[in-house]
Amino acid sequence: MLIRHRFIYALILFSSIVCQVVADEADVDPELEQQLDHYIELTQTDFNAGLELIEQLTASSLNISALQSRARLLGYLVTNTYHAEDFEQSEQLLQQLLQIAELTDDPNTLSEIYATELELLLFDLKLDQAIIKLERLESKLAQATEPRILYFSHNVIGRVYKTDGQYSEALQHFIKALDALELTDDKNSPVRLRRQAFLNFNIATAHAEL
Repeated sequence: MLIRHRFIYALILFSSIVCQVVADEADVDPELEQQLDHYIELTQTDFNAGLELIEQLTASSLNISALQSRARLLGYLVTNTYHAEDFEQSEQLLQQLLQIAELTDDPNTLSEIYATELELLLFDLKLDQAIIKLERLESKLAQATEPRILYFSHNVIGRVYKTDGQYSEALQHFIKALDALELTDDKNSPVRLRRQAFLNFNIATAHAEL
């Protein structure tokens, strides 16, 4: 498994050197977005099939000009390598993701990037650093409009506040994440139901702590 990861991410590092062209910074690629939605569904039912799909998308779509979709793909790769315990590669990919942030002012794209960075800090238990970076994410998130990104970002912020014992703030963001989840189209998908259950649990525990 680790060999597969190293092969894919060597390709990523190579492709990041060859392609530096950026088009419309707020653009998305509908076909890639659909494939990434499918990838998320697969990770719940067939992990190996999900891994194969993300490999294909890495090879075919990592250099697309649509920055928002590229950031989403790269964000998934960052967390994948982290969970595969290839922490060095995960950090390198995160730096590539943060480079995209320098190319755009789009609040949706920036929220996804900063939320991914914040989630990794949370995984690493670097709570002090996560707290410092919260304001940057929250300022961009106030202008974001994409329900999936609103859900993801508010969820991450809520978990940071909860870990820090700031339960009132955590509760507000978990509720906002739940509201964003209600705006998504996948009403009956297993992924949405799991996310909803996760948020309801966190809302209940935040209420209990308060």
